[in-house]
Amino acid sequence: MTASLDSTIKLWDLNTAHIDRTINSYSKCYDMHISRSETYIASGHNDCSIRVWHAKSKDSIMKLEDAHADPVSCVRITPDEKYIVSTSKDDTIKIWDIGT
Repeated sequence: MTASLDSTIKLWDLNTAHIDRTINSYSKCYDMHISRSETYIASGHNDCSIRVWHAKSKDSIMKLEDAHADPVSCVRITPDEKYIVSTSKDDTIKIWDIGT
């Protein structure tokens, strides 16, 4: 998977080296992470938001607008898929409860 400043997240087929799926993320995407079960994708954006996507359907299932004061530079989903940890150019680290 790759995140891009062209506002897309691309999932690649490693056997063919071709794009399997493209998600239009609507904002420059600095980072993304897929959950251990490969069900969810979290993405961090230039517009200071974090988005969570369903990996198979490509649907956005959650958007944390203004998650940070500056662009989100890194996002990770915890192995138990209960939290998202994010960092930002605003020098903060935040932990988000996915259930709420």
